[in-house]
Amino acid sequence: MEFELDEPYQPYRYDLTSQEDEEKEEKVDSESGYLNSGSSEDDDEQTEYDGGDPGSKMNLMKEVDRFIVLRSNLEELEEEQARKQFGVQTTREELLTSKNRLEVLNEELKKNQKELELAKKEKNTARCGFLLAQQHRIEVEIQGETDLQVEIDKDLEAIELEQLRSDLNYQQMLDLARQVRNKEEIILAEKHRMADEREEKLRQREKLAENKWKHAELEMKQRMQEEQEMREKALLDMANASARNKPFVQQTAFNVKTKRIESERRKQEKSGSKMDDVIKLKNKIEEGRENIKAIQAKKRAVQQKKNEKNKQEVEELVKKHGGNPTVILRERKMKEEYERQARKFEKKQQENKVKIVDRLLDEEKNFEKRKKLYPYLFDDSRHKPTVDEKKKPKSQHFLDKKLDDLAFDQNDQPIFTSQRKKTNKTATSLQQYEETRGFSSSSYSSDDDVTQEEDSNNSHRHHDMTSSHEVSMARPEFEGMWGEDHEPYKVAVEKKEQKPVGGSVLDKDILKRNLEVQRGKIFQKQVAGGREFKGQAFTSKPDVIHFKDLVVGETYKKRIQVTNVSYTINFCKYVDISHHLKDFISIQFSPPGAMSAGMTCELHVTFKPMINKDLDGELFFQAQTGHFTIPIKCTIKKCELSVDLCEIDFGKEIVGETASKCITLHNRGALATDYKFFAISDKHPKSLSLDVSLGELTEDESETDDGSRKISEAAAEGDPNDTEVSKEEEDASPHGGRKLSSAMGDDESSKEIKVGGGKNEGKIEAFSSIQLQLIFTPTIPGAINQMFRIQFEQDQSQNIDIQVSGVCVDIPVWLERKEVDLKICTFNRLYQDQIVVRNRAKYALKLIFEVPKHLKDHLELLPKTGYIQSKSSFTAQLKFLPRSNLAEDAGDLFDSELGVLQAPMTIRVADQSRPISFVLNAIVTSSNLYFDQKVVDFGTCNIYEEVTCSVNLTNESILPQNFGFVDIPDFMDIQPNDGFGKILPQETLKLDLIMKLTKAREYDVVLTCKSEINRNFEIRCRAIGVHPPLCLSHQIIKFAATALYDVRSEVFDVINSHTDANEFTGPMPRIGKGSIAPVGPTSFEFLPPPTAPFNLYPLVGTVEPGEKCQVTVEFSPKLAVQDIRKEAMSMILHAREEKRRVLQNQASTESTKAFKKSRIIHADSVADESTKDLGPPLPENPEDIDIDSPEYIAAMTSLMQKFEGKFCTYSVPCVISSGRCSTESKQELDYNPSNTIYVQVYCPVIRPPIMAISNGGQRKINFGKVSIGLKTIETISILNISSESVKLTSSLLDVCGPFHIVNACREIQPGETHSVKVSFSPQNGQIYQENLKIYCKKSTLDVMLVGEGVSPLIKLRPPTRCHRFDDIVAGEKISDNFTLINKSSLAVDFQVIMASSQENQRSFDTGIQNLGGSDVFECKPCSGNIEPGETCEITVSFQPDHASLYFRDQMKTVMFGNQIAHIMRIGGGSHDHMMYVRGDDPLDVTVDSFQTSRFDADATESTSALPTVLVKPMLLSFVSQSENNKLKPSQRILEIGCIKSTKFSAKKTIESVVENQQEAQSRGFSFDAMKMSVDAGTLKKLTVTWKPNAEQQNTLSTVTSSFNLILKGDVNMVYQVTLSGSFSFE
Repeated sequence: MEFELDEPYQPYRYDLTSQEDEEKEEKVDSESGYLNSGSSEDDDEQTEYDGGDPGSKMNLMKEVDRFIVLRSNLEELEEEQARKQFGVQTTREELLTSKNRLEVLNEELKKNQKELELAKKEKNTARCGFLLAQQHRIEVEIQGETDLQVEIDKDLEAIELEQLRSDLNYQQMLDLARQVRNKEEIILAEKHRMADEREEKLRQREKLAENKWKHAELEMKQRMQEEQEMREKALLDMANASARNKPFVQQTAFNVKTKRIESERRKQEKSGSKMDDVIKLKNKIEEGRENIKAIQAKKRAVQQKKNEKNKQEVEELVKKHGGNPTVILRERKMKEEYERQARKFEKKQQENKVKIVDRLLDEEKNFEKRKKLYPYLFDDSRHKPTVDEKKKPKSQHFLDKKLDDLAFDQNDQPIFTSQRKKTNKTATSLQQYEETRGFSSSSYSSDDDVTQEEDSNNSHRHHDMTSSHEVSMARPEFEGMWGEDHEPYKVAVEKKEQKPVGGSVLDKDILKRNLEVQRGKIFQKQVAGGREFKGQAFTSKPDVIHFKDLVVGETYKKRIQVTNVSYTINFCKYVDISHHLKDFISIQFSPPGAMSAGMTCELHVTFKPMINKDLDGELFFQAQTGHFTIPIKCTIKKCELSVDLCEIDFGKEIVGETASKCITLHNRGALATDYKFFAISDKHPKSLSLDVSLGELTEDESETDDGSRKISEAAAEGDPNDTEVSKEEEDASPHGGRKLSSAMGDDESSKEIKVGGGKNEGKIEAFSSIQLQLIFTPTIPGAINQMFRIQFEQDQSQNIDIQVSGVCVDIPVWLERKEVDLKICTFNRLYQDQIVVRNRAKYALKLIFEVPKHLKDHLELLPKTGYIQSKSSFTAQLKFLPRSNLAEDAGDLFDSELGVLQAPMTIRVADQSRPISFVLNAIVTSSNLYFDQKVVDFGTCNIYEEVTCSVNLTNESILPQNFGFVDIPDFMDIQPNDGFGKILPQETLKLDLIMKLTKAREYDVVLTCKSEINRNFEIRCRAIGVHPPLCLSHQIIKFAATALYDVRSEVFDVINSHTDANEFTGPMPRIGKGSIAPVGPTSFEFLPPPTAPFNLYPLVGTVEPGEKCQVTVEFSPKLAVQDIRKEAMSMILHAREEKRRVLQNQASTESTKAFKKSRIIHADSVADESTKDLGPPLPENPEDIDIDSPEYIAAMTSLMQKFEGKFCTYSVPCVISSGRCSTESKQELDYNPSNTIYVQVYCPVIRPPIMAISNGGQRKINFGKVSIGLKTIETISILNISSESVKLTSSLLDVCGPFHIVNACREIQPGETHSVKVSFSPQNGQIYQENLKIYCKKSTLDVMLVGEGVSPLIKLRPPTRCHRFDDIVAGEKISDNFTLINKSSLAVDFQVIMASSQENQRSFDTGIQNLGGSDVFECKPCSGNIEPGETCEITVSFQPDHASLYFRDQMKTVMFGNQIAHIMRIGGGSHDHMMYVRGDDPLDVTVDSFQTSRFDADATESTSALPTVLVKPMLLSFVSQSENNKLKPSQRILEIGCIKSTKFSAKKTIESVVENQQEAQSRGFSFDAMKMSVDAGTLKKLTVTWKPNAEQQNTLSTVTSSFNLILKGDVNMVYQVTLSGSFSFE
């Protein structure tokens, strides 16, 4: 059934966006310049335009929204209707196709049967068997098509029913659609109206704006015209005035110009005269400057001559006395420079003092001003000046303090004598000090006197207090001390502890707690600006109070500045001093009171040493924020001794000559000491490390040291005999002092080197230095070493040892080298060297050079005779040319095995009996290179490939040699380094000779290898060129780095380019100069290694001439199965060993609780049992481990994580044969090995950056059996095992398939894991399989997805689609049971849903419902799970609360929440009384009415014993069908029932009576029973038959009649039954 509108429904799209845009445009227009002119009319118009009724506008918008929703619902309903129509049409087409197919099959079956009968007649057994099988197949197909038609019919009925419901819904929505369309038309009209109004208002506003613009433009033109007239008038007036004033202006300008010209002329005259004067002055100055320069140059020349003369005189004088003139002159120069710097320093010091005095006077004036302005800050009562201070005026006292404390450094910067080098503070805790000694307190007072002014200007300086009457002391750093008559202020020290007098123990405890509380309140936290101060609140300048170079009995004073470095105001209180310093140090400190941040106060320290000993200690102070200390350090006078040289080398001296050198002994300390300088005896050698404080060398000292170093280097050329240094033992006196040793060494050793100048002993003063002289007078040739010692009287000073050495030479002529080493030489090559002879004598000498006679052919000295002058050198030339017969000529001088030559050479000096000898040393070796092969035969070589042959090149020499191959042919190559290189001594290098031929012929070449000395070595190479019939497009296949279990493929071609046998057209395939290969199909076969990790396909093939065959190489690296099984075996053994160890530990723990004997037995038994609990038996052989076992997978995962990568190269031969290969022919083709071609495959394997760790590392995800329509999700965990981040992507799965990726892949860091979720939702009952690829930058992870879709099947027992409950009395309940049976292979979750519980299906699938709101039909249980093969019983109850015959509902059985298994319609009726009648034609609707029943009203008016209820009329329609021109009788059956109810338990039966039936019988109606009784709970039928009579058959008009049916039960019920008969001839 379809419903259509009168015209197609075209909903209006109400565009809200356009309306909003128009409103925005109106707002923009309303804000334009001319519209906002300020007039009230514009404002009113604007309000009217923007206004309207806001409420009506909102209602209009709400209506629009509501109609938009309704329109979308209508569109959805139309789409659903179209979808249902399409489904009906498609199903009908399928049914028609199935019927056509069935007709075709029936025709085939008939045809087959005819052929079968014919075959049986012909007795063709084979044909009969074939036809029988075909008949069986056709019958099976017919049966299948029949079943399919039945299913299609069922589906068609269901779809048509759904379409009918959709049509009903659409029909109900037609009126609503018309309303929507009408309302949209109204809205559209309203929108047009509003748009027209808006356009009208805009036109009015534009017109108004245009008028305003014209008015403004007119006013502007008038103003501009007036201004133009005013300007023209002003210009006219100006022109008239200018004409009147022009003569006066011209006269004034002429006068000004004249004056300017005059002034310029005068200025030029004046500047010209000045310029002339300046030029004259400049010339005079230049003349005077030249005169001065000449005079100065003359003076400098005279002075220079005088200085040179004095210098020469001094040098001669110093040389006479044996001194060093260079040192003396440098010392004099340094002294003069020092005096000049001192004078300059004193002058600058005086100037700086004057500046500082001026500054101090200014500070004093400022101080007096402040004192007058703020007198309350300078209370004299708080400060009691000392006696010295009272005597002097305050300003004089202030200046004295400043000037006494003032000094200057080397850079002319003012410093104070209190500055010292900072030392580390001693860390003595004040808390510990208080525990042992307590602390004293003093009253706080404020002394903001001079210190405040000094803090503001001189806080960076350090001050020392001195007095006018100070003791003269030898102090290097300051000049005076405070007077002894000054009595410093002493702080009263409190008692250590206040002890309560008397009292009980409780009083003492209370007093102690109070003291602790008060002491805790002393310190407070200081917080300023939200920050808490932490650290020491006060600092001192200087940081350490240091008294240096003390003298016992003297008094020393220092003034220290203490500065507040905290954030805010703080207090400072002196507490105590270190206990061991109390007897020597007194403190004068006036508590300053409250000190602001940055303020300072003074502390006076007086020290009077009583013992000659170093002292260290601390001053303890207490501040508001905590304790702090100031370190004190006192040091006595000490000696600091050092020498400038600890080693002296006199060099080489001839016997009888004398040399001297000086060393300087420095004392940088303040204490003088006695010393002794003597030689140490060599009888008691003893090594000793000296700790000497060495000073810095001056320029003359460094030069002296350099000169001595040069002499020592010259002395090293001789043969010195070094002696060990010895040291005498030191004897300590019982009083701690050390006695000076008088041991002076041996007389013999002291004769060579001795102390000169008579300074063997003496005294060195403080801060001074002395020079000690050593004299070297050699008497015996050879090397001399002597140790000298400087010993001091002070026990704190260590002895200083000085090493002195020298060499005594006895002859004047000597050689620089006693041995001439030519190092390594080769045969037949010339080597030269120089022999240098030196002469110490003061006269010339004759030299004669001699060479051994048997070496004259190999060795030569030129010249053979020569003269050497005095104090000079002579050079001779040595030539060495070793020949091959050197071993024979040299004899014992040459070792042939080692190649060592030692030839003695002699130089004879005239008038000297002792000749000078030296030795020539040389190692002679060969320079030969040789090959292990003289001839290299390459055999047959393919022109498409390179053939490599290796040879060994050996170096017979003990020297490395450079070599290189020259004149190499184009078809050959030598590697490495293209045949060039360097070969080490006795080394053998492997050289690769590579031959790459271009033609098929014979080759014979000679290669030449040259060494760096131009020697040639040859090797011969032979080969035969082969041109194979086939060639490859790529000879080398290079795979990219491939991860384990990843797959990569490459492609190359096998090409057959041999199409013509004419050798003049180009190169022909042949071997050398052999016959040409035949033209035709050529076969090939690849022979890959069995262990290769790649596959080639096809391996065998045939290529036609001029064609090519594509070959694919697939590279898939994997771990070896044997390695995985070995790893699995080791992992199993390790796991068993761990488990055995645990069990043994448990057994030993349990056995320790038993007795000794029973312990042993029990331990053995437990150990035996522990071996049984180790799990499954260990495989005997690794080959027994299954590939699919967990152990195998775990071992594979472990090896993948440990894999470090590898690179393999494989050479795959390809044999070639003429002819065609075929699988049908078993004959093998012959091939020639010379035509074999090779393909090189490079296989780099790396560890995969990612791996799957879920499911035990398997790459297969099995979803198992999943119900159709359900979704199951599995997770693939991917681990990043690389050292860098990896970005993951995945392949696309089949969009129509059941597998889908739920989440997206992302980038994972090293060591991280990412989970990829894959869902499986099958749509059909079959097995699914698909590959998922997870890509990263370096590898691909293949995961196989497997799952099986299972169709769940639930059977309903009894199998019915419609069920009606027995009629019951309203208010009672009846139940029926149904059984659900699970026929599928998986557990099924089910849910029973009633249509009445769903709002969207209540109007279609439900009937009358209870008036009270309760459910008419109820199902238990509503949901559950049924295992495979199990059943579940469901109870459906019917409980109406009022009487009706139209109770109905729909019960759906849903599987897994969305799959409908069964739909069953249920219904029932209820009555107010125990009897009912049904089977008539319906005359009313199936909806209850709330109107009171007419029958109940009539019942109340009855006067009989049983009230009579008049029931609604009933209609029975009869249709008489025509068959064979005869009318058949028609029957109708009325069912009369009696309800069995507890409500009417007294009445067991009812009676039915037919009355007033005479008229009906006369019209052909008959009744089978006029009266009957019906028992409770039973149902009886009343059959009414209509047989038309002859009259009725002639007229064929409708026949009507009636009768009354009376039921007697709990009440009397009367049914007025109307009978209607009609005729039908269809």
